[in-house]
Amino acid sequence: MASVVTYPELISEVDSTEWIKDLSRPEAHLLLQVIEYFKNSPNGQVADLLSSLDTDSASFIGSLLSGTPLLEEKNSVAYFHDCLEAMKKSNPIVRIQELKEQQTKEKLTEDETFELQQHLLSNLDKLDEEDKVLLRQLSQN
Repeated sequence: MASVVTYPELISEVDSTEWIKDLSRPEAHLLLQVIEYFKNSPNGQVADLLSSLDTDSASFIGSLLSGTPLLEEKNSVAYFHDCLEAMKKSNPIVRIQELKEQQTKEKLTEDETFELQQHLLSNLDKLDEEDKVLLRQLSQN
């Protein structure tokens, strides 16, 4: 989030915000607000952004900016992409889908297999029959 506040032009790197909406973390909702602010106000200033947010959100962003080492502009795009990928991995539904797709193309590593099992187990009540069969197969290997 600090990278987007520091370099608002990074919002152009976000293809879709739908997957962010699926995240349950409160920071995800705040990130959506920041993205929306800079989309609507491309020349907006950080002070204006902070004044448009509730006190807790503004305080959170302020502490992020003061506690995060200065990010160089030349590294900002790569860093932001890394952050987005880490966020995507924290969304179990998206991550399950990614790992299942990867599994059809190539063998998953031991860590990826474990991660897929954990995501499936944590969403056991939401699994369809196909995913239950997959979980059994992963558990037997």
